Amino acid sequence: MRIEITSTDLERARKAASIMEQCPKSHFTISQLAEKVMLPEKRLKAVFKQLYGLGLYAYLRQVRMEKAKELLLEGKPIKVIIHTIGYENESNFCKAFRSKFNESPREWRKEQWAKTA
Repeated sequence: MRIEITSTDLERARKAASIMEQCPKSHFTISQLAEKVMLPEKRLKAVFKQLYGLGLYAYLRQVRMEKAKELLLEGKPIKVIIHTIGYENESNFCKAFRSKFNESPREWRKEQWAKTA
């Protein structure tokens, strides 16, 4: 079900996305994000889903995984990456990465470096 979205709603949902992009390691709750962008939680979730096609947490996971790929290509150690993007431990990060990209972070990095060599 689509809701009527105002330009203010769009601006605030984009602000929530920006907050997550700028602070991927932060563990914001939906209520904290809603408060920061001054939208009721239900409205933020609905507008965000309609605008990005993802829920807030799915979007944050996507942001984290894209940042992880950047850091892997830069040669950063996994321990640094998990701290930078907000994972508690290497196991959880590797599981999330494999779920998203169907290979481990190390396999992905090796494959990417081989392509550029």
